Amino acid sequence: MTKPQLKSLTHKELQSLLKQLNINPFNANKVFKHIYHKQESIDTIDLPNKEKLLDKIETKSLKIIKKIKSKDHTTKFLFQLADKNKIESVLIPQRNKYCACISTQVGCALRCKFCISGRNGLKRNLETYEIIEQIITLNKEKPVYSIVFMGSGEPFHNYKNIIKAIHILNNHFGFNFGQKHITVSTAGIPKKIIDFYKDTTANLALSLNATNNKLRNQLMPINNTYGITSILNACRKAKTTPRRRIMIEYILFKDLNDSLEDANKLTKLLQGFHCAVNLIPFNEHSHSKLKAPNRKQVELFKETLRRKKFKVFIRESHGQDINAACGMLSN
Repeated sequence: MTKPQLKSLTHKELQSLLKQLNINPFNANKVFKHIYHKQESIDTIDLPNKEKLLDKIETKSLKIIKKIKSKDHTTKFLFQLADKNKIESVLIPQRNKYCACISTQVGCALRCKFCISGRNGLKRNLETYEIIEQIITLNKEKPVYSIVFMGSGEPFHNYKNIIKAIHILNNHFGFNFGQKHITVSTAGIPKKIIDFYKDTTANLALSLNATNNKLRNQLMPINNTYGITSILNACRKAKTTPRRRIMIEYILFKDLNDSLEDANKLTKLLQGFHCAVNLIPFNEHSHSKLKAPNRKQVELFKETLRRKKFKVFIRESHGQDINAACGMLSN
């Protein structure tokens, strides 16, 4: 029988395991504080009958293969997993705070035309502990203020493990990480959008990138399964509020989806639920012939949305010189 990974266990699951071992389940609080708050090895904890627990769990970790720093102080980490697969994570400076960009899969099945992560397809989902270990490692480098599940992979294809990771991060005996500081980005799976708003209080970002199905089919093949209408209808059914909006991510490509006509179409599409828009000028790379629009066009697009009373942001690129920017991670 396979032993569970300690850092894949939620607080409730750990309590249940301790109870089975005739250890007071209250000690789950102590374990979470030790491995997450103090970030110490479980081997060093002072716990009654510790040997019983150690005998029933695994404590694998990730190995840092490479760490590269950008000229803008973004840091990219290359990790090796226990099965020799590799993933990347990014620590992004944001003023005086740091954001951790985390991968959820080895590779990606979606094969979006603008993203390097899916070039070689999907190898496997990450286990919960592999998600958590990325955050622990980045947090040791610099204190992490916010977490975005925007690295390699489609998080909703690994739904169970990302939800467990969010609950572990949020638990007040461990990281005590407020869910409002956690954002999960998806290409759009309607049922999971609705489930996510029931299962967590974390933030959701939807990678939309087009105002019609013909273009979105070309850019994001998953749109052939879940079209724009079904995805946005799910957004309307989700329990959005002014304080918990869905962030619509819209990558801008030169002469493809960046016209003012596209901006006006977007304002009409995004009706019936609370949202904000994050405009992302495409990060050009050698694996794609797509191009980014000029800054003036990005600003005109933004102003068109703003005049229709949308909250709009322009995402500034970080780590482009080390292939750490949006859409550039690989494995």
